[in-house]
Amino acid sequence: MAQQTNLLALSATIEAARAGAAGCGFAVVAAEVKTLASETAQSSEDIRRQVASIQSIASGAVAAIKRISGTIVGLDASTAQIAAAVAQQKSANAEIELLVGETAEGAHSAARRIQQISIEAERVGQLSALVGDAAPGLRDEIGNLRSTLLRVVAAARVTDAA
Repeated sequence: MAQQTNLLALSATIEAARAGAAGCGFAVVAAEVKTLASETAQSSEDIRRQVASIQSIASGAVAAIKRISGTIVGLDASTAQIAAAVAQQKSANAEIELLVGETAEGAHSAARRIQQISIEAERVGQLSALVGDAAPGLRDEIGNLRSTLLRVVAAARVTDAA
C-alpha cells in the first residue's frame, strides 16, 4: 500500500513539473501524498511488529497451557492411585480389626502380640483417614485448576481468532 502511495506521489510530482507554475496544486498534493506514504509505511511496520509480538505471546501461552495440561493429567492419575490405595488400606484395616478380635480369645502371649498389631493398625487407620480426607480436596483443586485452564485456553483462542 505504501509503494502504491509512493507511486501516486511520484505521478503527482511529475504532473506538477510538467504543468510548471500552474502545477503548484499538484506539488502540494504530491508532498501530502509522500507524507501519507511515509506514515502508511511506518504504521504498517508498527502493525507487523505488534502482530509478531502477539503471535509470540500466544505461542508461549499455548506452550504453558500444554505443560499445565500435562501436569493436571499427572495429578489426576496420582489422585486416582491415592484413592485406590486409601480404599485398599481401609479394607485391610477392617480385616485386621476382625482378626484381632478373633485372636484376642487366644493365649495370653498371642493377646499381647495382637494388642501391638491393633495399635499399629489404628495408627495406619489414622494415617489412611488423613490421606482419605486429603484426596477429595486435591481432586476438587484439580477440577478448579482444569476449569481455570479451560477458561485460559478459551481466552487464548478468542485472542488468536481476533
